[in-house]
Amino acid sequence: MPTAENTPLMNIPLQALKVHHQLMKNSHLLQLFAEDHQRGERFSMEEKGLYLDYSKNLITQKPWNFSWNLPGKEIAGKNR
Repeated sequence: MPTAENTPLMNIPLQALKVHHQLMKNSHLLQLFAEDHQRGERFSMEEKGLYLDYSKNLITQKPWNFSWNLPGKEIAGKNR
């Protein structure tokens, strides 16, 4: 049965996320918020009364943008 790791379309994105994880694993949220005063705004969204806040996760803009472009990924609020 295909898994995310052995599906050709998912292999490259998955590898990129693994690299991102290695780069971010020693980062601290306090440092990320101090470096980016718009972090709370940029990594949150509200759609149809549902508020999602990803700012308190170890994520940067590159994988954030990247995650919206994964195959089969349709998010209603991505173009807010």
